[in-house]
Amino acid sequence: MKRTLFHQSSMTEGPVLQGMLAFFLPIMLGTLLQQLYSAVDAVVLGQFVGKTALAAVGGSDIVLINLIVNFFVGLSSGASVVISQHAGAQEHEQVSKAVHTAIFLAVIVGALTTLLGTTVAPLLLPALNTPEDTLQYSKDYLVWYFAGMIPSMIYNMGSGILRALGDSKRPLLFLVVCTIVNTILDLLFVAVFKMEVAGAAIATSLSQIICAWLVIHTLRRANGDYHLEFQKIRPDAWLLKRMLVIGLPAGISSMLYNITNVYVQKAINMLGTDTVAAWSVFWKLDGIFWPINNAIGIAVMTFAGQNYGARKKDRIFETMRVGFLLHFAMCALIGGGIFLTRDWTIRLFNSDPAVVEQGRVIIGYLAPCYILFSATEVLSSMMRGVGNAVKPTIITLFGACVLRLILLFTMTFPHLSNLTIALCYPITWAAASAMFLIYYKHNDYESGAFNLLAGSPGGRSLLPAEDLPSADALNTLFLQYGLYKYPARLLNAIMRGHNIDINIDLGERSESISCSSTRDDAEIAFQFFHLTVVHPRFSRPDFDKYVRANKIQRTYAKPTTDDSIASV
Repeated sequence: MKRTLFHQSSMTEGPVLQGMLAFFLPIMLGTLLQQLYSAVDAVVLGQFVGKTALAAVGGSDIVLINLIVNFFVGLSSGASVVISQHAGAQEHEQVSKAVHTAIFLAVIVGALTTLLGTTVAPLLLPALNTPEDTLQYSKDYLVWYFAGMIPSMIYNMGSGILRALGDSKRPLLFLVVCTIVNTILDLLFVAVFKMEVAGAAIATSLSQIICAWLVIHTLRRANGDYHLEFQKIRPDAWLLKRMLVIGLPAGISSMLYNITNVYVQKAINMLGTDTVAAWSVFWKLDGIFWPINNAIGIAVMTFAGQNYGARKKDRIFETMRVGFLLHFAMCALIGGGIFLTRDWTIRLFNSDPAVVEQGRVIIGYLAPCYILFSATEVLSSMMRGVGNAVKPTIITLFGACVLRLILLFTMTFPHLSNLTIALCYPITWAAASAMFLIYYKHNDYESGAFNLLAGSPGGRSLLPAEDLPSADALNTLFLQYGLYKYPARLLNAIMRGHNIDINIDLGERSESISCSSTRDDAEIAFQFFHLTVVHPRFSRPDFDKYVRANKIQRTYAKPTTDDSIASV
């Protein structure tokens, strides 16, 4: 029997907290497993090669990897938003086209990342004042790590597709398999074959190939809207443009954020190998929090995107509130855990007394401060989910990147120490969050709003059964068909940027149509409302396909009278 992921997803119905937890937890576990990839590399190298190798892969290398990889991952994130919006709107054909466009984008992005990473990144190491004794290790790791970027991007894009359509469990299972493989290969290449840092990087790249194969195999075997066919992997110009319009600001935001970290790493390198190793240990522990932070952002963005596509504004705001709740809880859990276990966890990576002492101090400065980033992550993810990608980039640019550079050159470099380096983070997290909260407060989506409701206590049997779509499907499908002479794609393009919601409700004993908008969009809202009532479209093949996919049962009630119209 054919299945679609629309049937699996509960993002547009049911309790938001329960739905987000079910969606978020597999992503959280998956991102932790991804971090375990890097942590295994560090532990194996720190124990079997030494603190020099640990400093190499956890210092300048990780900064350059994040700079290049996160830009392209951000660029690709627009695909998940586009797919989730079409999934929420039940636009099956568009979902299929978006899936094939996304895989095409992943291959191109992976090739570009490999090219830049293997040629440009090693040349930047001397500019970061990378310690001489770690330089060759750093070059070896970068070249072999970036060699595996095409399968890595395919896996990330494929898992993003599955998550956008409501399936966050299978990407987790794939990572479980690949983490086990990565650990075995790390021990084999480093401890047995003595391949040092190159062996750790090769192990990671080979594991990514397995991840990519698993996700492609899943999409190939799927039946329904997300079924992948190799011959259909080509860009749809309109969808690709939308993906890039949404993803490019996210990529730029990530790149700007990591450019500041390049200067932070330069300051760290100036304090010597022991300090670099201590910060490397902190980055590995700090890396437990940021994947969870990103998982919350993915959940908020995906839920907001699907409910935006389904035109369920109340659920978007509920998604934001649940996102804050999850983020506060994770900040307390992860930050507190890192702080309380720091003596044991630092020695897990390296037991050198100088490294342990500096690591304890650094963790004490930063682990309690993660909560300052909550508003930035939750509000920016919600904004991107509804297609507003530019403003989060601008706020992040000024709130985090520009201010951090100012602090680096006015505080850190003139008074170089672990304290002045660490202070750059909580200050800029708090500033960015404050800017997002101010923006949110002064952009009240309900300001100047009006609502129009036309209702008829009567029920569905006022129309012949053969002419009336299922009540469960109608509100979801009526915009998918388009209105009047406007097909759905053109209608969505016209409505983008306008704050207008139209909802149709057919219950057992009543029927109604409602419209909500703002004063600025009032004229367009009334035109839209008129077309909905007077010139609706209906596609029997599309409707029947929806009914078959979702097993909708049609029921009808006896008619009553007393039509009414109300405006509030």
